[in-house]
Amino acid sequence: DLSVGLFLILGALPLGQLFTSFLVLLMSTVLPNPISLPRLGRITWKSALWSVAGLLLWLVPMWFMLR
Repeated sequence: DLSVGLFLILGALPLGQLFTSFLVLLMSTVLPNPISLPRLGRITWKSALWSVAGLLLWLVPMWFMLR
């Protein structure tokens, strides 16, 4: 069903955002001219926070649909 597929894709987007943020954080430690680590740290924890919020917005309706 198309709506279920779109629902799953939208739910996976916060996970991709979180993975990308952590990947950039790891890459910045090995780059010869690293970007500002405190700024990247702030971006990463905010990304993690909003990823959790996005996952909750995705999982709560699904939990009610499956109940």
